[in-house]
Amino acid sequence: MACAILAVWAAALVYARDQVPPGLNNDAAQEALRGIYLVEGRHWEVITFSVGNSAETLYLYLLGALMHVMGPTTLALQLACWPFALATIWMVWKLTARITDSVPAWVPLLTAAASLWLFHYARSGLRAITAPFFLAAFTLLLDRVERRPQDRGPGFLCGAVLGLSLYAYTSARVLPIAFLAYAIFRLLRERGERLPLLWRYGAIVAGAVVTSIPNLLFFFQRPGEFLGRGSYVVAGSGIDRAIHVVWTALLPWYYPSVYRNLGSLTYQSDGVSAALTAAGENPVHLVLAVAMLVGLWRARRLLDQPVAAFLLAAWITATLLLGIAGPSLTRLLIILPIYLVLAALGFGFAREALPWLRPVVPLVIAAVAVMEGYSYFSSGAEQAEYYGAAATPMGQMAAAMAAQGHRVLCIVSKDANVVTLLTHDQTERVGVVEFYGRPLDPSQLPMRALQPEVVLVEDAPAFRPFTARLPEKTRTCREERFSCYSVPGA
Repeated sequence: MACAILAVWAAALVYARDQVPPGLNNDAAQEALRGIYLVEGRHWEVITFSVGNSAETLYLYLLGALMHVMGPTTLALQLACWPFALATIWMVWKLTARITDSVPAWVPLLTAAASLWLFHYARSGLRAITAPFFLAAFTLLLDRVERRPQDRGPGFLCGAVLGLSLYAYTSARVLPIAFLAYAIFRLLRERGERLPLLWRYGAIVAGAVVTSIPNLLFFFQRPGEFLGRGSYVVAGSGIDRAIHVVWTALLPWYYPSVYRNLGSLTYQSDGVSAALTAAGENPVHLVLAVAMLVGLWRARRLLDQPVAAFLLAAWITATLLLGIAGPSLTRLLIILPIYLVLAALGFGFAREALPWLRPVVPLVIAAVAVMEGYSYFSSGAEQAEYYGAAATPMGQMAAAMAAQGHRVLCIVSKDANVVTLLTHDQTERVGVVEFYGRPLDPSQLPMRALQPEVVLVEDAPAFRPFTARLPEKTRTCREERFSCYSVPGA
């Protein structure tokens, strides 16, 4: 059953992968450029400041290695995400099984597979996809530590995974704090077992410290930049932040319209998050949200289980620490496994309490997956604003023309990173110019330096005065939203 569900989900990832979303997201392309910089330049950095804002580098090294082997393609960027997402689905099953053995394996597997939120990020390429993976992996290892108190190896490994998560994505910084809250809870609850617990947790801390040595060295050298990583997303007053926390806590059940965009004066998000919600999609389907409520009711009596206790600690910690910046789906992706485990517990409890629901539950979850999938694959037009609908095919065409020996100039109104990434192997023959939020200035085009034979121009209204002076189009790519012009005498 598990293999079948994962295989179908993997096939869905491959299906229409370049059409929905319609191209690469600019932020994801930027991360790939960072990865190429790290791998091809042989740079060893725990946080890189290349190409835009700073970023943790663990996922970027993987992405850069794939780009180096496969070339700068959309498939290489997407392929880096898929294993993390598939592993997260598998671990949701294992987390549920560690809490209770009364829920059949197919319940958590189907529940996780029905998550549009996870599916969307598995196709988008951001390093945020590593956050739910590390939360689930750390929780499973923590459970093993608690169940095998005499075995020191799992404790060190658990800590190593915790330390490793801090190199992956900023949201993972909530995991050490959640672990501290969990450890305090356990020490207060198990007063007669404090010394054995301290030995267990000491092994976890030791493993985390060892793998964190490069991070610690960076911290001592540049403490402000380490601690300030990602702080630019925190905006607004104290009241605004308190409101953000409230809506973050209520995210599975209601997602306000004010957060369904790139941001405002008090909130900053990103295109991947906005692309999922701007057209009206909810991060968590109503059926899964209702199952979560039932799962919460069930989980209140399961806090003696390490998995349930830690997931609750992680949920509260992430809500308070990440929620002050607003319920961005990218930042909060780390707690998605918690939602899915609670929903699985809810479905399982419903099957136990009402036996007549046993044949109904799989049909309901499958129906949710089908409806979410149909809605998603029909939303390409709505997502186009946040993805390189013009830049992706333009970059692919420019790369192909440059490989044939042509010099190509690409002019876009946004998403220049997408074109730059896809033409990375042809940088000597391809020029990329972006006029974001400003009129096209011909004097800023590298016509003399590049001497382009072909000019590819996005079909943006602001570019029409310029394109009107170009020779007749040799190709109009209406569905790709750009036009191709030949430059005579180049």
